Amino acid sequence: MHDKYLVLSTIYQIVKDDDNPTSFPCNTRDIILRYQGPWPSAQLDELEKEGLIEMRRLERVLIYITKKGIEEVLLQKHLHE
Repeated sequence: MHDKYLVLSTIYQIVKDDDNPTSFPCNTRDIILRYQGPWPSAQLDELEKEGLIEMRRLERVLIYITKKGIEEVLLQKHLHE
């Protein structure tokens, strides 16, 4: 699995138990605590360009997984089972 999909999967793990995971924000600290690798800023930018996440830059960066992002995580998980 590509690094960017590991990052996407990490974001999904953070929000998946929320009633509406696409509206549950995670922040960079949440990702750093769970992601097993170097800080994935390039991957985050790439995921955003692909429409798999949305980043909102306010006082801090909030990251939202999109419906398309959730579908991609589930597809990648299915392909690797």
